[in-house]
Amino acid sequence: MLQLATILYSKGFSITIAHPQFNSPNHENHPEFHFVSIPDGLSKINFSPSNFMPALLALYSNREAPFQQYMEEMMKVEDPHDRVAGVVYDGFRHFAQAVANNLKLPGINVCTSAAATLLLLAVFPDAHHCIS
Repeated sequence: MLQLATILYSKGFSITIAHPQFNSPNHENHPEFHFVSIPDGLSKINFSPSNFMPALLALYSNREAPFQQYMEEMMKVEDPHDRVAGVVYDGFRHFAQAVANNLKLPGINVCTSAAATLLLLAVFPDAHHCIS
């Protein structure tokens, strides 16, 4: 995703990366981007083996509201020459498309985790019902 962001930046787009608190990219590697930490609610989630799928679903559902709030704030203060053009998101962040739809923005799903998805589905065969 950072490679795609670099390409878009080279074409004149400004880039804001919204990331979960627990998985923050190194901001120093991309000083040209604006990084925003979105609350993930992990401190409230029990990630035990018997609770893995409900915890995973809670992780995704906990991030939609903070992301929606951030996007609404960003669209209020934007410069007319630097408006939000759309939302590009990883396929596992499906909540981002719902936020894009709510804000009438285009959303682009870039599936960067295909190998990880296959492994997840091999370990948890019913996971495809939960993540689609």
